[in-house]
Amino acid sequence: MRTVSGATTGMNYPWGIAYRAATDELYVVNYLADAGATDYSRMNVFARKATNASPSTIAPVRSLKLHNVAAGSIPGAQHIALSASAAQMIVSFNEPPYAVVAYPIAATNDDAAAWWIQGGGTGVNLQRPSAVTVEDVSASDYRVFVGTGGTQPNTVYGFESMNVNKSTHDVVGSVLNSMLNTPAGLSIDPVNHELFVANRSSNAIAVFNSISMANSPKRALLSGAATGLSTPVAVGFESNGLDGNIHVLNANNHSITKYSSQYSGNTGPDSTVSGLPSGSLNGITVCN
Repeated sequence: MRTVSGATTGMNYPWGIAYRAATDELYVVNYLADAGATDYSRMNVFARKATNASPSTIAPVRSLKLHNVAAGSIPGAQHIALSASAAQMIVSFNEPPYAVVAYPIAATNDDAAAWWIQGGGTGVNLQRPSAVTVEDVSASDYRVFVGTGGTQPNTVYGFESMNVNKSTHDVVGSVLNSMLNTPAGLSIDPVNHELFVANRSSNAIAVFNSISMANSPKRALLSGAATGLSTPVAVGFESNGLDGNIHVLNANNHSITKYSSQYSGNTGPDSTVSGLPSGSLNGITVCN
C-alpha cells in the first residue's frame, strides 16, 4: 500500500478522486478551502506512483482552484469525474448554492470553468449534489450522472453535457429514483452501458441502464449480510474483459470489497481489503 500525505501535498480534507490513464495521474478534490480562503478549495493532481517514502517532498504536479461559481461561502467540492474524449473534469459542490461544474481536464491555477449548472431551481433540481460519474458519448459530448441529497435524497439525475444551457446554467435530464437510498457513489461500465449506484443507507448496489435510464434496476440489488457491504460510500468499475469487476469502499468497517459486476442478491465478495486507515473515507477510483 502507498499513501500520499504531508503538508506539501496541499490537501485539505480530500474527498473525491479520479484516475486519468492518458497521463497516469490521480486527480484529488479537497472539500475544504485553502487556509484563509472562503470561496474556493483545490483540486490537486499527483503522479499515480507518488509514494510516502519521503512525505515532506510529495507535491502535486499541478493544481486548480475550485471556485463554487454560484458564489457560496463554503466551497464544498466533493466528487470528481473525468471525460477523456471531451477532455473535461466535472466536480460536484455539496454546499449551497449547489453546483456541478466542468473544467478543462488540464486546467490549473485560476482557469475558468467550461460550464456549470447550479441551484435547486435547475432542470435537474440539484439538492446537495455529491456522487458524480460520466460516460463518454462522442469526441465532444458525454453523459453526466449526479447523485443528490437534501430534499432529493434518493435521486440520480442524468443529462448530456451538450444540452447544458451555458446562459441560464440549467439542463433538462432524466431521473432515477427506484430502489435508491442515499446514492453516495456512482460508476460506469462503458462497454455494457451500466450505471452502478452505491446506496449508503441500505448497504446495497443497484445497476441501471445508462443509456435508456429506465427507472428500475437491470437486476436484483447486490445486498445482504453475505455481501460484506457496510455503509458503501463509493464504487469503482474495473474493466476486465466483457463484464469486469466493481470495487466498493465501505465507510463503516473501513474495507474495500470486490465483486464481479454481474453479481446480484446476497452474494459474497471475491476479495476484501481490510484495515484501511481510520478517519473519514469518501472516494475510490480504479486505474483502468
